[in-house]
Amino acid sequence: MTESDAVWFGNPLRFFRKLIHPSDMHVNVANYAKGDGFCACFLFLNATRATQRVWNTLTMRLGNRMSTFEDGLENIGGKGSEQVMLSNIAIREDPIELNYLSKDRFVSGQWYNNVEMQHNLTPVVLQNNYVIGNTNKIRRAKKWGHWFLSRDMMECIANACQINKAI
Repeated sequence: MTESDAVWFGNPLRFFRKLIHPSDMHVNVANYAKGDGFCACFLFLNATRATQRVWNTLTMRLGNRMSTFEDGLENIGGKGSEQVMLSNIAIREDPIELNYLSKDRFVSGQWYNNVEMQHNLTPVVLQNNYVIGNTNKIRRAKKWGHWFLSRDMMECIANACQINKAI
């Protein structure tokens, strides 16, 4: 599966099947951006009451925040970051049980600029973050052979849908 924010090289669900103690949410990277939150790049949400409660709070808050911006006139940036909001809710305001995903398998977009990461990690899900804008994300994904849609973006290019041998 591919999209502008990530490419999947395998089925990530296998990382959640044999959990001894399942949590409410499985999230990327503890201490995101050198803080005490987590990255919401890739989430696995268990349908627990706690997860539903936190997600409803996030949805309401994000909707309220987005309603303060005029369409197309402002970049919401950190003023409305769902990652910051979700971390605050799930860690401090309405604490739920979190599990952190393997940084070796659920990899950030830093991989694209880090040769050591490229040689030492085998991502299952590779985020296309650390670059701003869909045009730039699509350009980078195409450069690395991680974009599998036709020019009109209506169908998968069959021979490109095989896992890139470099990964």
